[in-house]
Amino acid sequence: MKIRPFLIFLLSLWTLSFAYSQQELDVKGPKQKERKKPKMPSKAEYLKITIDRDTIPLDTILRFEKGLRHNVANRDLFEFLPFSNPGRPMNKMTRETPSRLPSLGVPMQHFMLYEKKDMYFHRNPTPITEFFFLSILNRGQLLNSNLAFNLSEQFNMSLGFRGFRSEGHYVNELVNSGSFRTTFNYTSENKKYQWRGFMTTHNMNQLEPAGLKYATTQFDSGNPQFLERRYVDQLFSDADSRVLHRGFYADQMYTLTGALALTQSIHYDSRSYIFNQSSANILLGELNEVSAVSDKHGIRSVEFTAGIALLGKEWGTLEGSIRQLATRQGFENLAATTQDATKSETIANPETFYSYSDTHIKGRYTNQKDRIGVHAEVYLPLQATLQGFVVNSSAYIKLGDKRYLRGAFEQRNQLPDLNLLRYQSNYTAFNWDTYEQSAMESHVRLKVGLEDKRFGSISAQLKTLNNGYFFEAPIAIYSGFGADYTMLSPTRSNSVITERALEYSNALRWRRLTLDLRALYQESDDTGGLYNIPKFIARSALYVSTDLFDKAMFAHIGVKGRYFDDFYADGYHPVLGVFYSQQHSLISGYAVLDAFIYAKVRTMDLFLTYEHLNAAWGSPSYYAAPGVPFRDGVIRFGFTWNFFD
Repeated sequence: MKIRPFLIFLLSLWTLSFAYSQQELDVKGPKQKERKKPKMPSKAEYLKITIDRDTIPLDTILRFEKGLRHNVANRDLFEFLPFSNPGRPMNKMTRETPSRLPSLGVPMQHFMLYEKKDMYFHRNPTPITEFFFLSILNRGQLLNSNLAFNLSEQFNMSLGFRGFRSEGHYVNELVNSGSFRTTFNYTSENKKYQWRGFMTTHNMNQLEPAGLKYATTQFDSGNPQFLERRYVDQLFSDADSRVLHRGFYADQMYTLTGALALTQSIHYDSRSYIFNQSSANILLGELNEVSAVSDKHGIRSVEFTAGIALLGKEWGTLEGSIRQLATRQGFENLAATTQDATKSETIANPETFYSYSDTHIKGRYTNQKDRIGVHAEVYLPLQATLQGFVVNSSAYIKLGDKRYLRGAFEQRNQLPDLNLLRYQSNYTAFNWDTYEQSAMESHVRLKVGLEDKRFGSISAQLKTLNNGYFFEAPIAIYSGFGADYTMLSPTRSNSVITERALEYSNALRWRRLTLDLRALYQESDDTGGLYNIPKFIARSALYVSTDLFDKAMFAHIGVKGRYFDDFYADGYHPVLGVFYSQQHSLISGYAVLDAFIYAKVRTMDLFLTYEHLNAAWGSPSYYAAPGVPFRDGVIRFGFTWNFFD
């Protein structure tokens, strides 16, 4: 009796569905053809657009280079030395010119941020979703998702979120972060008006262990007791740091005639570095009238440009604009207090801030013809507070089939990172203000390269740094790891530092085998121990490309290795979050071997890597910075998966 209502319901549902299907057949008629399934758009119609309005089609081919970028930073880590836990800072073995916007001064804490150059606008015929997954160490993972869609043929949007958490193998190494981003891209029906913009937010928190407390006995010795890394002692157990970031950008262009257009853009960028510690540590000196540490260093910048552009297919694009840059640097810590005259009371933790203003005339020219491409940018200062004269140019000439001659020249005059000029902390050792005595750095870079399909690419580079600023820990006061923390201070080089570099890369293929090579030789004439770089960095990979499972999967299977020379790697300062020059701890060069399988199944790219597989039998003295170990051997899995609607 209890089952009868259910049977009656199923009978009624079947009767209704049968009647509905008959009704549908009567409407269609016996001669009407079945509706055809819409054809899927070509992958080349899914476009990403850069800030400079260059278009990049969707790349669905499995390449070896994709596996090199499948990491937390989403970049090739050829010149980086990552710390043991992904998401923590990475030491760098090369020196690059600074960014165009004023810097907070903790770039290695910011490599997971979405900078302006990392943002893409979309133009898609149908929605597309991409998932990026990577396994981390112990409890945690990285998942990055992005949905790009169009509300109409003229208006495209994207929404993305990246969540990250990694516990690490050592104690006090936990890192977690969340990043949100969204973009929009609008083009009017008559193609005369374009409007684009993006918004990004980032919140990262990490514990600060500072480094190994007993590196010689617990790490260098290879003692089996400490192969379980959670038993290794760290210097700090009560400190953490945060990085906060918000960015907004919008630009628009209106074409008045066929060749004349008006342009305007605004970019707001706010980022902060916060260091917290529950009590003072003897390695960091004395506190300033408080018992705990809470330092906040923030910077906000607003960049506004407005101008005109001449658009031509034959002569290229010529733009001229006025650029206004307003920057504010602020500090907040527990020791700071101020007197409010209106209320006759003392206010704790006020924000001390400094304002800077720069005005430039900006010129930009780009042109690409059959065999020649030119790009040039010039900034002429009208009011130079943080930034002066800037020129950035590049060109290429096509010499034949997949053979190019390329050249680039850059000169940049600007003040260094702002934490080198002004800083405030609850620790008395880390307070300075040298802005009034500061002078602009001068960075000059000249690069020439030749690319050939068969013989690879080779490039030569010459860089000079005049009046360069560094954080330095003098060698005279060093007595053990961490003893140089309190002596850290900004310093300025009194001489011109010249660096010469030669780089070669090639992929040699024979049938299904590929030997991928990349090597960099660099040297500088610095004698003061400030500009420390290894002379030689090399990486090679040998892999086979083959179909598997009746051609259901295509894979690259092989091994890769990297090596660098001995050098005085920069040390890491846990309070300031910066890398500093040192001459007391030589990092021995070592090789890192990885075994990998990069595979593709339809729209999914799979990445399986055994990182640092030679850690089990090699020397245990592998460091990323003095007192901070490189990563142990670990198996990592990840994928990139695209969904088309």
